[in-house]
Amino acid sequence: MTGPTLAELYDLAVKYRTLAELRARRERGDPLLPDERRARGAAFRDVAARFPGALRELDAMPAAVLRANAFEVDADIARHGRGERVSAWVCVVADFHRTLRALLVDKRARSWRAPGGRVMNLVWAELEERHRLGRPALEAMMFGTPAGSPPDRRS
Repeated sequence: MTGPTLAELYDLAVKYRTLAELRARRERGDPLLPDERRARGAAFRDVAARFPGALRELDAMPAAVLRANAFEVDADIARHGRGERVSAWVCVVADFHRTLRALLVDKRARSWRAPGGRVMNLVWAELEERHRLGRPALEAMMFGTPAGSPPDRRS
């Protein structure tokens, strides 16, 4: 399994900054003006289209963690530029989005049904095989713990 491309890394950094901004606004809890509500809706749709599964990250992690993720991806951009390996969790996140996006495109084009009716089961199976990690470890890297604390990324 190859790591993420430089373009994917830049896109992930933007994704995490966007999610952090959306989450921070939600955490403040102020009422939304109609124009802001429309803009947020468009931002949610854009993130979901570009990064399938990202809205679950938004729900699972606080703004501070999402901002920290952006900074970690920035560090991986620098590593990539030096020819070094990027963090395992960033490889998993990039692969998750890439795999889910490809399966959804294929499902729409050929109209097939996922085993058990869940495309996500196929995604996790592919990631388990490629990254040689179990689903719980992959989910922790992707979405953090149920309490929304930072994922354990030492794997």
